[in-house]
Amino acid sequence: MNRTHRPAGTGTSRLGQALLAAGLCVSLSPAFAQDASGATLSGDIHANLPGALADDGRFQREAINQHLITQYADQTEDAVATWASAWGHRGHHDEDGNAARLDTKGSGVMVGADMGVGAQSRLGVALGGGRVSADTRDDSTSGRSLTAAIYGGGQYGNVLIQAGGIYTRYDMDTHRTVVDLGTLAARLAGSMKGQALQGFVEAAYEFRWDTGGLAPFLTLAQQQVRTGSVNERGGIAALHVMGDKNDVTYGTLGLRGRKDFGEDGRFGIFGSVGWQHAAGDTQPASRQRFIAGGTTVESLGTPIAENAGVGVAGVRFLATPTVTLDASWNGQFASAAKDQSARLALNWVF
Repeated sequence: MNRTHRPAGTGTSRLGQALLAAGLCVSLSPAFAQDASGATLSGDIHANLPGALADDGRFQREAINQHLITQYADQTEDAVATWASAWGHRGHHDEDGNAARLDTKGSGVMVGADMGVGAQSRLGVALGGGRVSADTRDDSTSGRSLTAAIYGGGQYGNVLIQAGGIYTRYDMDTHRTVVDLGTLAARLAGSMKGQALQGFVEAAYEFRWDTGGLAPFLTLAQQQVRTGSVNERGGIAALHVMGDKNDVTYGTLGLRGRKDFGEDGRFGIFGSVGWQHAAGDTQPASRQRFIAGGTTVESLGTPIAENAGVGVAGVRFLATPTVTLDASWNGQFASAAKDQSARLALNWVF
């Protein structure tokens, strides 16, 4: 039995005592003594929730960042700009000896508007919504998100600085299957309300030429994810999961470039490569106990990758003098985690 599930086994014995005290007869199959049954009872999906929500927050930051980069490339200056960005992603975190493989996917849309403030600076707001889901073993979680953000940036000679603050509210449902445990077998469900608050700042220095540029950049982001408590329903093995918070700091060092084609620069390509480091609460966990009785135990989720390579590749099309469309691929690759996404965005200046 591995470290993640050993506490669950201890809690299970307490649960058995509580069930006997209640006058219930519980028949356990021989599989109860094996690691698989401990995994079934441990509530891994709850421990994995903070990591899944942290992954989701990355795409909101990137939507704002890419919009601001497009505005500078299009030389929007003090004009008013509206924009929309839609994305979908899929990824996984490999099992690590403590927690099983976690598969994640999600999608989202953000719309925003910004305007010039002073010389070569912009300030704007954005709203968005999306879906996020994760699966591990026979357990799953899925739900919706609502997002509000404020952001801004400035161009000072060759230096580009942009920053933003983002708040997201999550409404998640969890489903957990207890199998091969006699009368404990059940399909358990729960609901969780969570929230995430994050801020980011990026600085870049662009070396320009007539039809493009190269810019080394540094991005820093601070993210706090708060998960509410969960009371499962549907069976005697239901868990009470305590609320928690996780704080993670991300730093990304990289190089981005762009190249325009044609006399009017109507078509273009862009991309970036970088290295991302995460520090803080990179090992998600949850404290939980059986509703029927027992002590509080801790279950560990799959860790957030501390070091990862990141990359973007995209194409840009100036449909009219005031409308720009761009499509891009985004990837994040670590030794035990991978995620890839596709994004489509529209920018309209007037």
